[in-house]
Amino acid sequence: MISQNLMRLCGAALLLLLSLQAWGFDEFRISGIEVTGLQRLEEGTVLTYLPIAPGDRIDTEGAQRGIRALYDTGLFEDVSLAREGNVLIVQVAERPE
Repeated sequence: MISQNLMRLCGAALLLLLSLQAWGFDEFRISGIEVTGLQRLEEGTVLTYLPIAPGDRIDTEGAQRGIRALYDTGLFEDVSLAREGNVLIVQVAERPE
């Protein structure tokens, strides 16, 4: 049985990881979204779960919310966001089947 302290530590580590993946995101208006790293899933599936769309403004908090939403699907073992100009790059690694 996993102790409560270990569970809290794992939760804190996950939050830190999520924060680091979106750290330092300067606010910008998204002109487009590209998804990389897909193996089995369609890009549309990712975009459906992502609470961000072209035309939206995004900052660090919005990036963290987007990362969290994709992790919460249980479909991905790694999610990060990057920026190329005003294009949001969603980098994912799908969970093995």
